[in-house]
Amino acid sequence: MDIIWEWVSNWSIKAVCRYGAEQNEKERGLEVLNKYYIFAKDKYLIKPIENSFFLISNELFEVLCVNETGIEIINELDGTKTVNDIISKLSGDYGIEEDIISELVVQFVIKLVKSDLITDVLSEYSSNTINKQDRLRRFYVSIAGREGEELNPDIIADILEMVQTDNDKILIYVHGKEPMLHSRFDEVLQILSKTKQNNIIVCTDGNILRHGWKTAIQEYVNGIMLKFAHTDREINDQVLGKGHYDHYKEALQFYRDCRVPVYMNVIPTEKNIDSLTDIQQYAYDLHMNGIQFQTSCFPGSVKPQDGLVKDYEGQYKQVKKELYKLSNFLNAWRNNRSKSAGREFPLFFEDDRCFSGFRALSCMSHCGLMLNEISVDLQGRIYPCHKLHCDEFMFKNADEYLANKDRFKKERVTNNKCNECDFWLICMGGCRADTYHHRGEMSALSSACEEQKLKIMERLTMIAKR
Repeated sequence: MDIIWEWVSNWSIKAVCRYGAEQNEKERGLEVLNKYYIFAKDKYLIKPIENSFFLISNELFEVLCVNETGIEIINELDGTKTVNDIISKLSGDYGIEEDIISELVVQFVIKLVKSDLITDVLSEYSSNTINKQDRLRRFYVSIAGREGEELNPDIIADILEMVQTDNDKILIYVHGKEPMLHSRFDEVLQILSKTKQNNIIVCTDGNILRHGWKTAIQEYVNGIMLKFAHTDREINDQVLGKGHYDHYKEALQFYRDCRVPVYMNVIPTEKNIDSLTDIQQYAYDLHMNGIQFQTSCFPGSVKPQDGLVKDYEGQYKQVKKELYKLSNFLNAWRNNRSKSAGREFPLFFEDDRCFSGFRALSCMSHCGLMLNEISVDLQGRIYPCHKLHCDEFMFKNADEYLANKDRFKKERVTNNKCNECDFWLICMGGCRADTYHHRGEMSALSSACEEQKLKIMERLTMIAKR
C-alpha cells in the first residue's frame, strides 16, 4: 500500500497540460476501466534518477516523472490490456486487493488522458506538433533605426498582418532607442494591439513622459521595462543621461498612474557587475513589479559591444547565483515585508527566453529565431531576432522573410550533438545568436553546453528527491 501511495504523491508532469471540461471523476473512472490505452514509449528516453524515472521525449515535447510503480503501469499501457486488466495484474504483483488499487490506478490513467499522454486504441492519433513549432511567439519592434529614419506605423501594421495568424498569441517587445521620442508612437501601440491576444511590453528610460499618451498606454500596454544602470547617481547618469537617477521615481509613478505593471530593466556592464544585487534590492524597495537583466543586443554589428558582461562571464555566473539567492529571500514566506505586501517580486533574465525551461515546455524547433520570433525596425526591415540586427541577416520586407523562413529550420541551425542530446527539449541548444557572435557559425555548439547539462541534471535530481 505504501508503494502505491508513494507513486501517487510523487506524480509530477512537467509539460503543458491541456485540460478539457471537468466531469464527475467516478463517471470518468468507469469510462476508462474497459478501455485499451497506448503510451508511445518508443518516443521517450527513460532515464532513472534517484528513485524516480524520467521519460523525456524531444519529439513530443514532454517530460514525465514517475516512480517505480508508475513506470510499471506505463509499461502495461501497450494497447493489449484494459485498465481493469492492469489493475488485476498489479493486485497480484503487490498482494493488494483490487478495490484498493483500482481508484489509484484510475486516477493515474485519468491524469495521463487529460494530459494527452496516452491514447485510446480506438481513437485516431493525431499531432499538430510541427504546426506549433512554427508559430510566431515574439515580435520585437526595434526603435533603433538608421540615421534620418522615422517610425512608420503603416509598414509595421502591414508586416504584422502578414505574419500573425488568428491563433497566434504574441509577446510584442518594443526596444532600442527611446520610443517616446517618436511622435506617432501612440499609433504604433494601437496597431500592435490589433487583437487582445497580443501582450505589449515597452522598454523606456523614462526621461520623456508623454502625458497626452496616458490613455493609449493604459489601454494598449501590458508592461513597462524602465531602464536603470546603477544605484550610484553619477554612474547611472553617465549611462542613461544627466538627471535620470532623480527623475526615475517620477517616471515610475507616471506609469503606475497609467495602471501598467512596471519592471526595472538592467543591462549588466563592467560598471555595475559588482552592484547588481544592490540594484535588485533597490527595485524591490521601490515596490516595482519585478526586475529583468538583459544581455547584449548587437544592432548593426556582429561583434560584442564594449563593456558588456560577456567579457566577465565567470564573474557574472557567480553574481547570478547571488541574484537568485536574494530573489528567493525576497519572495520567501518568512519575509514579512513581502508577505504583508501580498506580492511577488520576480527575477527575469533575457537569455531565459531562449530556453524551454521546466515550468512549461515550449514546442519549438530551437531558441526560436526566425520561426517563433522576429525583429522589425522602423522601416520594416526584418531580422531573425533582436540580437541579429546586421545586414547579413536582413530581409527587406515581409515577402522576403516568408520566402526564407525555411533557412532557419531546426536542421539548418542546430548542432548535430544537440539533435542527439537527451536534454535538447529543455535547453533547445541555447541562443543561436549568441553562439553565432561567439563562434562565428549559427550551428556551432553553445559554449554553455556542458554547464547547461549540469544544471538540468541538478534540477531533475531535485525533482526526483521530492
